[in-house]
Amino acid sequence: MSPEEKAEKEAKVKAEEIKKAGNDLYKKRKFDEALEQYEEAIKLDPSNLTFQSNRAAVYFEKKEYDTCIEVCQEAIKNMGGSSGYDYKLAGKLWTRIGNAKLRQKNYEEAKEAYEKGLLEDSSPAAKKALRQVENLMKKAAEKAYINPELSMQAKEEGNKLFTEQKWIDAIEKYTEALKRDPSNYKVYSNRAACYTKLMDWQRGLEDCNKCIEMDSTFVKAYIRKGKIQHFLKQYHKALDTYNVALQLDPKCADLLEARQMTMMKINEENASGKVDPARAQEAMKDPEIQAILQDPMMNNVLKKMQNDPASAQSAMADPVIRGKIEKLVAAGILQLG
Repeated sequence: MSPEEKAEKEAKVKAEEIKKAGNDLYKKRKFDEALEQYEEAIKLDPSNLTFQSNRAAVYFEKKEYDTCIEVCQEAIKNMGGSSGYDYKLAGKLWTRIGNAKLRQKNYEEAKEAYEKGLLEDSSPAAKKALRQVENLMKKAAEKAYINPELSMQAKEEGNKLFTEQKWIDAIEKYTEALKRDPSNYKVYSNRAACYTKLMDWQRGLEDCNKCIEMDSTFVKAYIRKGKIQHFLKQYHKALDTYNVALQLDPKCADLLEARQMTMMKINEENASGKVDPARAQEAMKDPEIQAILQDPMMNNVLKKMQNDPASAQSAMADPVIRGKIEKLVAAGILQLG
């Protein structure tokens, strides 16, 4: 080994020692002192671009994002040559550029940097960062799209299409209204009405629930939800929905009429003695119905009623037991008379 080669090797070893000292200072968040160590290491071994990466990390923590980006870009530019191209380090540098761009809320350039980093090295950190910036870009686009005035305009257009029985077109307008103003909760109820017309019960229920979640006093959403549950022959659930709404508006004619229709259907099936087996089977999936049937006290009551129908009258005197029995009758699990 020539004297020059020996000196170069010693410089590299010394540079690594200094870098480690810088790392210790970095962990202690002594960033200025760490930066001095990294710069000293770079003087001793300019070819080791890891030192530049560490230096960039310090500028990132100091919130000097432009400098951080410049250092990373310079390191990437100088990569290669006799030391070879380090794909992993290049990926790390691009990811750090992306992180700095992200802090500057420059989402487009951050996304571009993460994508370049992933082309160099498919690291989990870069993948996670890319997903994060894509979500932020999506939210920013949604926020920029919000316009309450245009939301109301789309809603009115949807209402017109609804009256023309153009359900699918109305759904598109209501969806547009919600994109323009997600707080316009009544639109969920309107869209639920369209789904009901198309017999898309699940989506109709989801929209009713969303509307009620946003405004628990909006009675019309309860009526629509109860009607969907009625159509699904979930009479016990429909009654629950109507009963909640009646506490909000006891004199609502549409609500009272809807509840009466469900009660008539329950009484009709109960009187005929021919309960739809599918309805009872579906009701058995309801956790509340399962809990009633698994209640030891209710089991005793039901057995007594089976052996002595007259005992039903005394059982119904207890309001708690009466409520549970009525629930079973409404669900099609139990028949009286």
